[in-house]
Amino acid sequence: MSNPSKTTSGFVAVIGRPNAGKSTLVNSIVGEKVAIVTPKPQTTRDPIRGIHTTDRGQIVLIDTPGVHNARGRNELNRRMVQVAMGALHQADLVLHMIDTVSWGRGKRNIHPLDIEIRKGIHASRRPSILLLNKVDRIPKPELLPLIELMNTPMDFEEKCSYSEIVPLSANQKKPVERLVDLLFDVLPEGPSLFPEDQLTDRSVRFMISELIREKIFLKTHQELPYSTAVYIEGYEETAKRIHVHATVVVERDSQKGMIIGRGGSMLKEVGTKARRELEGLLGKRMMLEIHVKVDDRWSDRPGALNRLGYQFQDETDLDGYGGEG
Repeated sequence: MSNPSKTTSGFVAVIGRPNAGKSTLVNSIVGEKVAIVTPKPQTTRDPIRGIHTTDRGQIVLIDTPGVHNARGRNELNRRMVQVAMGALHQADLVLHMIDTVSWGRGKRNIHPLDIEIRKGIHASRRPSILLLNKVDRIPKPELLPLIELMNTPMDFEEKCSYSEIVPLSANQKKPVERLVDLLFDVLPEGPSLFPEDQLTDRSVRFMISELIREKIFLKTHQELPYSTAVYIEGYEETAKRIHVHATVVVERDSQKGMIIGRGGSMLKEVGTKARRELEGLLGKRMMLEIHVKVDDRWSDRPGALNRLGYQFQDETDLDGYGGEG
């Protein structure tokens, strides 16, 4: 039974493989879109903190990049895995999210990367909860073997690392509300870590660049979305309008042509969709100018990644993980 005179607060890392539903869950709990969402894996590149505040306290969710096999991949992929695993050591509580749909398709075993995540949780000694997501898309009887399997200690554990196993659908209100109640119950007592009206630790500039990148992910295919980055070169705000100069970075001249499209059609569509959504989020008219430039192999060059903001500096010992997957 919670004590209404005391508040709880803490950092909650949300970790899992790509497309498990992590960003959807963070947005659902915060109640606003603070993390971009697309059907493509590795959409999330940066850790994003989403903040949920009530009279019970404050939950600071850390949305992390999807943990994937970065062996043989570029430097960006290796850094994404490093920052995801590093978040385990920054949190008071870990939510390990699994997409149950693949289980329901007959793959009746634990994915090797989920085992690696579980090892990381065990090594971090942080309390953790397992979230079985998308249960609305799998027959309930098929969940029972998965719950039993995930509740069984592994050879590196004395007991199961998870204090709770919670089935839910991250885009459905009532299951998410029950999870929020559980988080308030298990987080430590303490004051709020951020102002009550703050929803994320990220800047407006960052949100603009992310929404442009989201529209590119939704409109492009194959390797193109993974070869693009967006940064804001200029930002001016008045009482009624925001004027933004954004640059989309690609790795080859051919990709530049695809992003621009015939007669500029692709770039215009991306800009229009991003601008309309941003005007709704920010409550102001926006003038959005987008340019495209080529930076050869930027995703595999540490200097280019640092300039684009993908620094992901973390001192956690992740030897054999970030880059080995």
